[in-house]
Amino acid sequence: MTRRPAQVRYRVAVPACGPDSTRSLMIRYGLAMSSLRSRIQAPRKNKTWRLTIIRSRGQVLGDVEVPTREAAEAAAVKRFGLSPEDRNRIVVQERG
Repeated sequence: MTRRPAQVRYRVAVPACGPDSTRSLMIRYGLAMSSLRSRIQAPRKNKTWRLTIIRSRGQVLGDVEVPTREAAEAAAVKRFGLSPEDRNRIVVQERG
């Protein structure tokens, strides 16, 4: 039974010195770009917005995923059936 080399992720450039160098082994086993792939994220089109209505205390209605604040307010009106009076008391916060 052959042993595979330990999977070690490097953050520094490793010079290539031959067919059995560390760099060629990393490329052969797919380790060279794996750390780079994990750091790259696709841009998100929708943001998460927290909807709160102000009453005697703030009451959280829920979260919606839409691109803009105005769209979040419109989604709150549609989803929670808010009256025109309640629309003036809604707070929309962007979630990180």
